Amino acid sequence: MQIGGQLAIAMGSVMLLASAAFADSRSDLGNAAERLAKETRIAAAHGDTVSQSYATDAQALARSAERFRSDVETQTVSDAKVSDQFQRVAGFYQRFKDQVKLAHTQQAYADLKAVNAPYRDVERQLGVQPEDERGE
Repeated sequence: MQIGGQLAIAMGSVMLLASAAFADSRSDLGNAAERLAKETRIAAAHGDTVSQSYATDAQALARSAERFRSDVETQTVSDAKVSDQFQRVAGFYQRFKDQVKLAHTQQAYADLKAVNAPYRDVERQLGVQPEDERGE
């Protein structure tokens, strides 16, 4: 009985540590997602000074980043749903990058640089290989 009790305590400790690690990683991801949502909102606010299509894509990216942030911060949302939402963000991010290249303005490139840092941080935390390393 004593061995069984010790085993149960050990298993409980392992589960508690795993749960704490998950909470920490979700918290770190939440911080990166918040920075991403913030930077995309700022880029969207600059849209009027760049072009209508840039503004439209920047606003779509900002909405998607905000939904992603909300999903990350909601502990009851599954990792699979968080990952799916990030895939949506990635699609809008690519469209935004395309608009930056088309606009070819200092403001657009500055916005991309600001959005890129937290986007790459989210990728790293999710274990996603950055597109430039995938050869895309």
